[in-house]
Amino acid sequence: MSTVHSLVCFGGKDGRAVTASNSGGYLLLTATKNGVRSGLKVYFSGTLPGNIASTSTPYYLRNETIDTCTVYDTQAHAIAGGTTGKVILEVLAL
Repeated sequence: MSTVHSLVCFGGKDGRAVTASNSGGYLLLTATKNGVRSGLKVYFSGTLPGNIASTSTPYYLRNETIDTCTVYDTQAHAIAGGTTGKVILEVLAL
């Protein structure tokens, strides 16, 4: 079972609710028909999933499917894909 966080990400002035989950150890964001283009810069707010440094740090998305995207440290890494710069979802033991 994965940990789910409520995030506000892309989607206009008020943002959009997004589900964060673990996909093979990496952070996967899900929002129905999200319209994300690879390389999109985003900032996170609210409860941050593991390895997201702060609300003032920019991250970059890579479109994976119509409903999902992965998170990278730079725009170049997001556009290229692969594992370089891909944000690992840190799982904390309770």
